[in-house]
Amino acid sequence: MGEERLKKIECPNCGGELVVDHEKHRSVCQSCGSVFEIPVSQAEKEAAERRRQEEQQVNKAVLRNPADIGKKNGKRRKGKKAAIILIVIAVALLAIIIPLAVHKDTDYSRREAPSEIDWNSLVLSDKLPVPELSTGYINENSSGALNVELTPAAETDMQDYLEQCRQMGYTVDEYNDSSHNVKVFNEEGYRLDLYYYSFDESMRILLAEPIRMDEIDWPRTGVGKRLPAPESNLGRVELETPEYFEVYVGDTSEKEFNQYIRACQDAGYTIDYSKYDRSFFAKNTQGDYLSVYYYGNNIMFIDVSNWADD
Repeated sequence: MGEERLKKIECPNCGGELVVDHEKHRSVCQSCGSVFEIPVSQAEKEAAERRRQEEQQVNKAVLRNPADIGKKNGKRRKGKKAAIILIVIAVALLAIIIPLAVHKDTDYSRREAPSEIDWNSLVLSDKLPVPELSTGYINENSSGALNVELTPAAETDMQDYLEQCRQMGYTVDEYNDSSHNVKVFNEEGYRLDLYYYSFDESMRILLAEPIRMDEIDWPRTGVGKRLPAPESNLGRVELETPEYFEVYVGDTSEKEFNQYIRACQDAGYTIDYSKYDRSFFAKNTQGDYLSVYYYGNNIMFIDVSNWADD
């Protein structure tokens, strides 16, 4: 067998690195904080459960890849398998390595002490209310995105700040993954994500500018051609190559998102599929790996790839 190369899991919102949480079958973006469900087969779940029983002293394990993925580019992507292989091997690694427990003594917390944040110095400061908390870290500060981590913080701080944001107009398509994770838009299309992390008592504020869209032509070649075209032709193509295609599609309700998933299943994307509330993962007989997410505010994100041998 030839050497297998693995595609690092990238966040569909910002291209940052997704860290896998095997216990919850989710991945969390280390750049923007987005949380996504991970496709896991029944066999993988059973194997993971057996390993958890063998390692009862571990409550949570996070496998971190130290490489900085960054934004996708147009270079040819290589690898024999799609992103699901990374998950399979990562689960297997739990049996042979000591997992990194998430607590205050991890490398993640060994940063310089949080500093005072001047909210008015942030480019997008006028788009959000000023939080009562004032110490933390500025992870990103641009006209396109804001990523601020406030610490120390309590869960009530996040709830209080969410209420301030609602009063400022963030009331469109609010979605709660849990009490620790809220996504909401305003009328302009700015997306706000709020997260609370109890392990280090921090609150994350992420704001993304509206996705600018125009009329798009559906691919006529490559892996994108094998996908059914959505009803809407309003969108923004992020990347298109023979083996990779990703696109945001606008004017798409949650109902239409689910209808599109059924169209993909009718088109043959039924192998190893996983369907969640706002995400869908599957392969077809040609080896294409498909991910579909409901981004929110009538926007759908589609990512399909086929990783050929070197």
